[in-house]
Amino acid sequence: MLVAKDDLKACRKMVQDVENFSDAIFGFHVQQAIEKAFKAWLSALGVEYPKTHELHRLLMLLEENGAPIGRCLWVEEFNPFAVQFRYESGPWDEPLDRGQAVTLTGELLDHVTQQV
Repeated sequence: MLVAKDDLKACRKMVQDVENFSDAIFGFHVQQAIEKAFKAWLSALGVEYPKTHELHRLLMLLEENGAPIGRCLWVEEFNPFAVQFRYESGPWDEPLDRGQAVTLTGELLDHVTQQV
């Protein structure tokens, strides 16, 4: 969880600094924080998880193993940042709401910390 929290710290620094940090970089760090949190949660549940960056797949594994995922459904918006957006140039359709993403990611990490 410490590494996930480091990604969140980086995101907090990028919230206002859109000139130096693109949505692709910001979104990548949000995605990484979520992925690492989900994998820590799965480990705490004793679930072996696949080597994947797919948030949906990890989320479904959590659900299959009895984890309450209802408050986590928003994370799928960040799935493309794991691989796809690293190799495509932006800008994309709409800019990310960085403040909301940091708030939701922080809440998720707090929730997972309580679970593990």
